[in-house]
Amino acid sequence: MTPRTSLSLAALLAVALTGCANKAGDVDTRNPRYIQFAGAPVESFPWVGSPIERWWDVASEKLVVWTGVDTVYLLTVQAPCLELTVAQGVSLTHTAGVVNRGFDYVEFGGHKRCQIVEIRPVDYKRVREAEAGKPPSQ
Repeated sequence: MTPRTSLSLAALLAVALTGCANKAGDVDTRNPRYIQFAGAPVESFPWVGSPIERWWDVASEKLVVWTGVDTVYLLTVQAPCLELTVAQGVSLTHTAGVVNRGFDYVEFGGHKRCQIVEIRPVDYKRVREAEAGKPPSQ
């Protein structure tokens, strides 16, 4: 094996291990503020029947969902929730206009679903202030 080949293999291995570390439940470094500014767990939240405004995963079993312009929830789903981090879109099950912890699911990829085990409302105003570099409001 030549020195150039050894260096290439080492670089490839480092990239592969970096990707594995993030998938193992570590918080996504792109924006941990959603976890930082999440409130106490709640049992449920109202579902107004509109589609999820936007969403993204912040760890392997955690995602934030916008149910309105400034209404954001941090959801933790039952592990393992395979392929959630590569899902193109998500939806939530609900009953009588309410999404419930331990009863409802995050659905994605056609027929894949993972049960919601924790719901935490996110103080989105504080997230935006932190992103803008402003001191957090109380």
